[in-house]
Amino acid sequence: MMRIFLHCQAILLLALPAWASPTCQVAIDEGAVRVEPPLPVDEAGLQAAGPCLKVLAEALAADKDLRSLIVSVKQPDAARLAGQSAKLGNAVRDALVARGVAQERVSAVSVALRAGESPGIALLRTARRAPRPVASVVGLTGAVQVADSDAEGQPAQVGQMLLAGKVVRTPAGGGARLLLADGSCVWLGPATAVRLGALYLNAESKRVARIELLRGEVQPEAAHEGLGSVFDIVTRTAVAGVRGTRFRVATTDGSVTRVETLQGKVELGAPKGKVDVAAGQGSQVDESGLPEPARKLLPAATVEEPTHGSVAPGTQLTWRAVPGAATYRLEVARDAEFSTQTQQIRCNDARWPITGLDASRRWFWRVAAVDSAGFTGMTSKVYAFQLSAQP
Repeated sequence: MMRIFLHCQAILLLALPAWASPTCQVAIDEGAVRVEPPLPVDEAGLQAAGPCLKVLAEALAADKDLRSLIVSVKQPDAARLAGQSAKLGNAVRDALVARGVAQERVSAVSVALRAGESPGIALLRTARRAPRPVASVVGLTGAVQVADSDAEGQPAQVGQMLLAGKVVRTPAGGGARLLLADGSCVWLGPATAVRLGALYLNAESKRVARIELLRGEVQPEAAHEGLGSVFDIVTRTAVAGVRGTRFRVATTDGSVTRVETLQGKVELGAPKGKVDVAAGQGSQVDESGLPEPARKLLPAATVEEPTHGSVAPGTQLTWRAVPGAATYRLEVARDAEFSTQTQQIRCNDARWPITGLDASRRWFWRVAAVDSAGFTGMTSKVYAFQLSAQP
């Protein structure tokens, strides 16, 4: 609750009305504005209260959170029917507007007195709601930045709350993991930039979430919100809408959008059509606006070693070759969610010698085959190893 107290010296009149007190106070609370002494319920009294109406107006004009103010006049039915209540409310409204309060924010109403109530003027305030964060940063690799646009920004921090409209950028070799307000997670790959859209409930109380992929690759894990929920990844050429839970979306120069579904179903929509991409399938669309028919992704590779235990630097991570693979995408990270110190490595063979990792630490790894068209296949199971300090 915010309170603002202001004082003014009132003008002393020969006939001292209620408002001719030495000082007046204004208190701005969450749902009301209180004035001491209370505003008088007659025109003569309001004229005498001019100096404090000025103080009230100054307080309201300085209230950055003010969304609207209702001047509510309560008088007996006779005064209401004679138009006196409306005239009094309009006089207060006009006095506030004349002293700097935005006209579109002030209105006046006449309210009937209930049994036992006394006549009076109430000032009912509604405040602008502070923007609610749509995401938080839960994992970082490299110099990730957060900006108000796709320009130079500030370093991101784990635990940082992000508002709609913020741009998150990862460097080459870096990455980030974001937790959305609805419980969904989004992994940002290297050299990726996204703009966070709004996340809210629609008229049917279904989730609506949207992320704009400016470049790079994201892998969302959408929280299950039931039929009617919307979770879209938007690029310059297409929209990937979630009907399942786990998928990848990538765009390089902005002209080609590629979708690879790992679990559930994704609808890839473009100006000239749409295609459903089921689990284990991929599709893409270029500037022609016509999505390609869904194709089968390469199966998950089978990891050979290491699957556990301690290994020395230089030990090779190995897996069985996948028929049809042109290359492999290996991911190594400090946690099983692949959000901390994540490395993404392109391998031509089904092996990789452990290099560049901190010793005496536990590491997690997984691998996926990439076909000749550039589609990344299903991901292997995740395994861990402890890297010893000595070879």
